[in-house]
Amino acid sequence: MYHTRQHIMQLFIDFFNINNLIPHGYCLSWSPLLLWLHVTSDVLITLSYYSIPLSLLYFVRQRKDLPYPWLSVMFALFIVACGTTHILSVVTIWLPVYWLEGAVKTFTALISVASALAMLRVIPLALKLPSSAQLQTEIEQRKLADNAHQEALERLQKIAGRLPGMVYQSRLFADGNASILYCSDGIRDIFRLSPEQVYADSSLLFALVHPDDHYHVVDSMQQSADNLTTWRCEFRVCFTGGVEHWLLVNALPESESDGSTLWHGFISDITERKLAETELRIAATAFDSQEGMVITDTNSVILRVNAAFTAITGYSADEAVGRKMNLLKSNRHDDTFYKAMWECIITTGAWQGEIWDRRKNGEIYPKWLTITAVTGDDGKVSHYVGTHIDITERKATEEHINRLAFYDPLTQLPNRRLLQERLKQGIKMNRRLNNQMAVLMMDLDKFKTVNDTLGHIAGDELLQQVAERIQMQLREVDMVARLGGDEFVVLMENIGHYEHAARVAEAIIHALSQPFTLCQSYDVVIGTSIGIAIHPQHGDTLESLMDNADTALYHAKDQGRGCFSYFSEELTQNARERIVLESRLRRAIEQQELRVYFQPQIDINSGQIIGAEALVRWHDPIEGCLMPGSFIPLAEETGLIVAIGEWVLRETCKIGQQWLDQGLPPITLAVNVSPHQFRRSDMTTLVAAVIHDTGFPVEYLELEITESGLMDNQKNAASILGNLNRQGVHLAIDDFGTGYSSLAYLKYFPVDVLKIDKTFIDDIPFLHGDMAITATIIAMAHHLGFKVLAEGVETPQQLDFLREHGCDSYQGYLYSKAIPADAFAKMLADTQM
Repeated sequence: MYHTRQHIMQLFIDFFNINNLIPHGYCLSWSPLLLWLHVTSDVLITLSYYSIPLSLLYFVRQRKDLPYPWLSVMFALFIVACGTTHILSVVTIWLPVYWLEGAVKTFTALISVASALAMLRVIPLALKLPSSAQLQTEIEQRKLADNAHQEALERLQKIAGRLPGMVYQSRLFADGNASILYCSDGIRDIFRLSPEQVYADSSLLFALVHPDDHYHVVDSMQQSADNLTTWRCEFRVCFTGGVEHWLLVNALPESESDGSTLWHGFISDITERKLAETELRIAATAFDSQEGMVITDTNSVILRVNAAFTAITGYSADEAVGRKMNLLKSNRHDDTFYKAMWECIITTGAWQGEIWDRRKNGEIYPKWLTITAVTGDDGKVSHYVGTHIDITERKATEEHINRLAFYDPLTQLPNRRLLQERLKQGIKMNRRLNNQMAVLMMDLDKFKTVNDTLGHIAGDELLQQVAERIQMQLREVDMVARLGGDEFVVLMENIGHYEHAARVAEAIIHALSQPFTLCQSYDVVIGTSIGIAIHPQHGDTLESLMDNADTALYHAKDQGRGCFSYFSEELTQNARERIVLESRLRRAIEQQELRVYFQPQIDINSGQIIGAEALVRWHDPIEGCLMPGSFIPLAEETGLIVAIGEWVLRETCKIGQQWLDQGLPPITLAVNVSPHQFRRSDMTTLVAAVIHDTGFPVEYLELEITESGLMDNQKNAASILGNLNRQGVHLAIDDFGTGYSSLAYLKYFPVDVLKIDKTFIDDIPFLHGDMAITATIIAMAHHLGFKVLAEGVETPQQLDFLREHGCDSYQGYLYSKAIPADAFAKMLADTQM
């Protein structure tokens, strides 16, 4: 052993001794040129080999995003080993250490095999990595998204900077400390501080709070944080020189996981409003006059009344203050009246006129009302002052005189003079509001025979009964006037569609065709024909409308009497067709020609059917299967929608229970509720009755209410939806985004699902605006605890976008159109196999 070690050491000594560097073996036969060529080549190859792994290692260290860095390290080791073999090739020329070269080559071979096997495994995986073009596209998309986010942030900051107040975000920690995370430049006007100052030390804000208000501010803020309710607080701040300002803060708290509270709020300066309130108190002496006076804010909320107001209306100050002025509303005036009144106030700053109101005891009385807008130094309206004068006695006198001048003494209907005045006013109103108005002119068939045969007394009695029957077919706002003899004219203002006049005409014709029983026990049968002129299509003046209605009346008589005719033959034909369609629709309901189709609703993540929307179809024996768009608008106009809606709800629940009995998996069935049905029906009682009668589990029933239908019935919506929710019914907002509601408002309703309207889905991924809106709705809805369903999904790209942004479910032609109940049941069964 000793001699072996001594021999190896001697080999190394001899190797580094230049005098001993003599080639061995067959190399002795090489020429010096060939020998040094071999040595130089191996040395250069070795240096090149060693430079490559150094470059690879540098590259790996710089590129932290490489998916398989160990592969590069292994390859570097392989190259180093290869370079080492070349070094040994030089060494073995001078010294016979072939065992060392063999060992290095064996190690190199092992690394080579391992590298080859790793490449066979990694290359297929690497091929799945994105191409450079895809990576570039993703980078560009990320840049676009970042730019859009930055632009949105900049726009928000610009908006916040232009608001007449201060937008802020702060955090209240559990230990009572607070910090300002963000505030707009409005802080400079509100607190006379810069954003940078409060970022560094938020206590500067609290230091400005008036000492007398400090406890109120802290206490109300803490209560809001504990209850997670809106923080609304008015308080004073003190500046240098004793200057005081009133501020109003509105902020929404949000609980954080670390126990702190995040605030999003807005602070405004209300000093001028407070000064105005003070001035109102100073003006109290002028307020106590003999005329009824009331002061309201800009929302018509009563702030103060005087004794004369109490004497006129019967409401004491305690009963009136805090309530809106509509507590006096008599319902004698329509929305058009109040709209015109407020347009005048907004335009001129004042309005005066005669109005009918209701006293506390229910008595309706006339008064002369003067409303004056009170503006502040900024020119904005801050209050309204109303003066009320009871004109009951004067009105009674005027009424007597008016009846003599403007009413027919026999029928008590308006006469020609009053009709002309009303028609003139209606034309003026229509020009301003762009409404439609109808004039229906009629005379009686066979009246002359009754008058000549039975006498004038019988004729007068017949005219009185005719007047009553005509009035029974009209709205309260419509007017029927007697021109003289057997001529009558109906004036219908603000009609939604010209066909409404045709329906009224048909109703009058039918009513007057029924037998009349006179006091002398005579039964007489008469009839009538009606001519219709529409403003402004058939004339824009009183004379042209009357003349054209008269011409239309003669057309009706020429067609055989007992019918109506428009001045335009096209309108006549269209109206008659619509009336026929209405009759067929009534028959369809009675004869069960309606069918319920179902469109599946799909869970985006699992792809499973989780529900279905029930959609009505009309299987008409004449025209075949009719879509809802061809008859639902007519049903809503005529009130038939209530009966159709109840039938669809009952039929859907009945079919749903049948599916459960057949062993099909339970799914949610969604039924649309028309805005008209929502307003006119007792939905709570109806749903309870249907669930009881059909046995369908209420937890699988979902009612879809359109956004506009909900907002149009805000007064009762919360109560109705609350009752339905307590029954266990799921609630969805249909067509969200097409109306004028907001997610912030909807959070006050017990809503489960928001359905994004199809119009936002159609142009995805081509319109970035629709994509941004859709993504925002999904994010905010989830934040408020709502599920989101997208309607009208027709392409894989749309589905991918919705899945990427976390949408919960969808429906649309991409999966299936609406299909009959039997076909849907088969589809549902097939998905479970």
